[in-house]
Amino acid sequence: EKEERGKGEKEKGRKKERKKREKEGREKKGREGKGERKGGREKGKKKGRRKKGGRKEERRKEEKKGEGGEKEGKGGGRGREGRGGGEEKKEKRKKRKERGERRREKGEKGKKRKKERERRKERKEGEGEGGEKREGGKEKRRKGERGERKGKRKKE
Repeated sequence: EKEERGKGEKEKGRKKERKKREKEGREKKGREGKGERKGGREKGKKKGRRKKGGRKEERRKEEKKGEGGEKEGKGGGRGREGRGGGEEKKEKRKKRKERGERRREKGEKGKKRKKERERRKERKEGEGEGGEKREGGKEKRRKGERGERKGKRKKE
């Protein structure tokens, strides 16, 4: 059985080779050759993107585990492949990137502000850090009291 299987594979290999040879033998017309170079498509077919087997995806997952937070958040895009366009397009891309960065910074600032607000609130209510000294917020002295003190100082 094993021998038969081996034999079949050999024949398959030969068949493939023969096809290749035949392909090389005939002349390519016009666009055909170019098309074949671009992502391995035939003439008249759309470009498209062939999805490869799931092995790559698994490998990527393993890498993510190994490197920790560095790989996080980055999508498994196609990198710089398929990024055409001239100078204007480049500028637009750059601006978009900057806008994203600015938005992220703003978000962080907002978070900080929120935390600060919470802390202040807690302190006012008499909990949290430094709250024991001031229960129920600041106690304001009445104007009269202050005036009396001032007066005493002046008299002395």
